[in-house]
Amino acid sequence: MTGNDRPNLEDSPTIASEASPAPRVSRTVGYERAQGTEPPPVSAVTAAPQATGFSARYRPGRALGEGGMGEVRSFHDTVIGRDVAMKVIRAEHRTRQDIVGRFLREARVQGQLEHPAIVPVYEVGVTPEGAAYFTMKRLRGTSLTDALAASSEGEGFTRRRLLSAFSSVCLAVDFAHSRGVIHRDLKPDNIMLGDFGEVYVLDWGVAKIKSSAESEPITRTPSDDQLDTTRPGSLLGTLGYMSPEQVRGAVDELDRRSDVYSLGVILFEILAGEKLHKGKTHAELIFSTMNPTGRSPAERAPEREVPVELDQAVLRATEQARDDRTPTARALSEAIERYLDGDRDVERRTVAAKTHADAALGHLMSAVSHDATPEAEQRERASAMREVGAALGLDPHNTAAKGVLVQLLETPMKELPREARASLEEALLDLQQKTSQWGAAAFGCFFLVLPLLLWMGVREPAIVLALFAAMALGSAGYLRAWLRRRARATMPGTVLFASFVGLVLVSGVLGPLWVPPLLATVNAIGLVLTSKKERRPLLLALSVLTVTLPLLLQRLRIMPASYEFVGGDIIVKPWLVSFPPLATQVAVTVFGVSVVASTVVVVGKFRDLLTDAEERQVTLAWQLQQMVR
Repeated sequence: MTGNDRPNLEDSPTIASEASPAPRVSRTVGYERAQGTEPPPVSAVTAAPQATGFSARYRPGRALGEGGMGEVRSFHDTVIGRDVAMKVIRAEHRTRQDIVGRFLREARVQGQLEHPAIVPVYEVGVTPEGAAYFTMKRLRGTSLTDALAASSEGEGFTRRRLLSAFSSVCLAVDFAHSRGVIHRDLKPDNIMLGDFGEVYVLDWGVAKIKSSAESEPITRTPSDDQLDTTRPGSLLGTLGYMSPEQVRGAVDELDRRSDVYSLGVILFEILAGEKLHKGKTHAELIFSTMNPTGRSPAERAPEREVPVELDQAVLRATEQARDDRTPTARALSEAIERYLDGDRDVERRTVAAKTHADAALGHLMSAVSHDATPEAEQRERASAMREVGAALGLDPHNTAAKGVLVQLLETPMKELPREARASLEEALLDLQQKTSQWGAAAFGCFFLVLPLLLWMGVREPAIVLALFAAMALGSAGYLRAWLRRRARATMPGTVLFASFVGLVLVSGVLGPLWVPPLLATVNAIGLVLTSKKERRPLLLALSVLTVTLPLLLQRLRIMPASYEFVGGDIIVKPWLVSFPPLATQVAVTVFGVSVVASTVVVVGKFRDLLTDAEERQVTLAWQLQQMVR
C-alpha cells in the first residue's frame, strides 16, 4: 500500500453486465498469501449470518478503496497477529443474490489460483451486519498505473524493471489459463508492484472459467454454472484494454488469447508511455479497438527508442484476429525474457562504455587546457580518441562519447602532430606531381611564340636566347618534378628562378607595365597553390619585382626605357623586338588569347582538385555525423 489515505481510482471506463457491475479497484489496494480450506458453497455463506467472534478477531483500520461490488478496508487479525485486507460487499448489494454470488465467486476463483503473483484469499464469511466478505493478503506497493506515471517523470521505475514485472504478470496469467480461468479485465490498475519486488495480478471479479482438455479446472459448485453464463452481446472488462472479441460481446470466442491482447496493450503502454487506445467516450474507445492505428510503440514514440524485439512483441500480441496473435501469455513472457537476457549484457556494456566516455572527457579537458604543451596535447588527444573508440564500440548510442568526439574534431590543435605534418607534406608533393605536367606545358608554350618574335624582328638576340633558356629551365624543372618524386621538393626553387628571370626579360617587348603583370599573375597562382605556406612571402616579393625591377633598372639607365610620354600619350619603345604592324597585331592577339585561355585552364584544373578535396571532406564529415547521431 502507498501512504495515501484516499485511493486513486481507474480513470478509464469499466463496463459490466447490468446485473453485475464490474468493480473499479483502487490503484493501491493489495492483499496476502492464501492458506485455508475450500470455501463453502454460495448457499452456505449467504445463509443466516454466523458472526460469532468476528468483532473480537478483526480490528478495523483505514479504508483502502472501493469497487463496483465491494469496499476494501485494512483490518488487523488478532488471532494470527497480522494485517489483512478485507473486501466487503456494498450495503446496497447484500440482498442481490446474483451480485453476492459473483462476489463470492471472485473469492473462490482467486483463492484457488495458488500462485505467487495472485493474491491469496484467507477466509470467506459474513459480518455481523450480514454482509459477505473475504480477507486477503495486505499488500504494500504501488499499482502499475502509478509506476508508469513515475517512470515517465524519470522517478524510480526503469523500463527494465517494468518489463521484468510485466513478464511475471504474463506467467501468472498463463497459470490462470492452465486452470481454465480467463481474467478478462487485465489493465495497469489491476497489477500491483510490491515494495520488495513482488508482483500481483488483482481483481478476478469478472474472470471467466472456461473448461478445456488442456486445463486443470477450477473446483466448481453447482451455482457456478449460472454465474459463468454471460449473455451474448454483454461487455465485461475495461474499454481500451479489452480485446476486439470482448468489445463485440462474442462470449463464445473468449479464450486465453483475449487476455494476451490485453497484455499486449499494457506492454504498449510500458514502452510508448501512452495508451494504445485513446478516447473520452465509450464510442471512441470501441472505435479505436475495432479500427486500430499506430500499434507500433516504436513509431508512436520514436524518442523512447523502443527495441525492435519489443516492438514486434506488441504487434503480434495485439493483432485483431485471434489466430494471428501470440498464442499464450507464456510465449509473450518468453519474448520479454529473451530481450532482457540480451539487455543485461547491454547494461553491462553500457556501464563499461560510460567508464570509457568519462575517461575520454578527462583526456579532452587535459588536452585543451591552456598550460598543456603541444606534445602533451597530442598525447592526451590520442588517449581521448582511443577511449571514445572503446566507448562507442561497447555502446554506439553513448551520447557522452559522441560529445567528446565532436569536441575533439571541432577544437583546433595548437600544433600539427609530426605524423600529420608528414602526411600533409606527402599530400602537397602529390599535388605538385599532378600539376607539374601543366606547368611544363605552360612554360613550353612560350616556344610557340618564338616564330612570331622572329617574324617581328629580334633586336637583342642574346637576351631573347636568355629568355627562352629561362623558359626551358622552368619547363625542365616541372618535368623533373612530374617524373621524379625527389625532385618535387626542389621544384619550386627552380621554377621560381626561371620564371623570375623570364618575366624580367619579357619586359623588353611591351615594357614592364603590360605583359609581365599578366604573366606574373598566372605564374603566381600556380606556384601559390602548389608551394608551402612558408614560401608565400618569397613568391609575393619576386612577383612584384618582375614589375618594379625593370622600372628601377630603366630609371637607373641600366636598361633602355620602355615608355615615352608625349602630349598625354604613352609611346611603347620595345628594345627587344621590332613592331611591324601585321606581325605585332598577330603576336599581341595570340599572346592575349593564350594568357586568358591558360589562366582559365590552370585555375579550372586547380578548382577541380579543390572540389575533389572538398567532396572528400564533406563525405568524411557526413560519415562522422552519422556516427555521432
